[in-house]
Amino acid sequence: MNFKRRNLILQTNPILMVAALALTILLPNSLHALRPSCPFSVATMFSKYLNEDSLPPENRDMLTIYFGPKEREEHIVNVADGMFIYRKRGVPVFTEVGGYLTLSPFAFSTDEELFVASPEQLLDLRRMNPFKSVHHSSFTGGKEVLGVGNIGVALGRLIYIDDNSGHYDRKPEHLVQVLEWLFEKGVVLRDVRVQFIDQNSLLPELLQRLLIIGVREENIRGIQIRPLLPEELPSDAYIP
Repeated sequence: MNFKRRNLILQTNPILMVAALALTILLPNSLHALRPSCPFSVATMFSKYLNEDSLPPENRDMLTIYFGPKEREEHIVNVADGMFIYRKRGVPVFTEVGGYLTLSPFAFSTDEELFVASPEQLLDLRRMNPFKSVHHSSFTGGKEVLGVGNIGVALGRLIYIDDNSGHYDRKPEHLVQVLEWLFEKGVVLRDVRVQFIDQNSLLPELLQRLLIIGVREENIRGIQIRPLLPEELPSDAYIP
């Protein structure tokens, strides 16, 4: 059964919808057979940023670092059993600065690779490339993506995710499909804070898809992009 048909069944069958929500609460990883497969939609970069890695010197404030294959490997994250682990280094992702969980850019490529730049990686890149910046397009060389935004991860566990990007023409459905993919990888989304920059475009059917995979509606609204306070983190995530 294809993506659209399965999604339509869940949206139009109240009994199945209630059952799905109940299973999400009781068994967070039990809905893989019910959830439609993803991805299905791509986001493209705004035209004004095309060739941003090779602009003339007078526009070098807009220059963007484009990672090569070896550099991209440093940022690839495997997600298994709900944990975010850097593939090359084998260590949990932790977007922490000075004891506080902060946000790092992520990109989800069309071949379903998840890229996350840690705060220390971003700092090193700025030191080595003082006239260039890291943006969401850095991970994929400006190619189409399935989702982009910012992410907060504590010791491998997802805490926060949004779809804020100035480079890509993303829509709420792109972040929804990223969350569906994460759910398939065993990420429990019940307590994850989710922000859509354009919340007015979060259509009812997209909200239903979020509820099916365990995202709580109260965690979708009113989240500000800022460092999270210690009391907002899991007890083992704060570094004094």
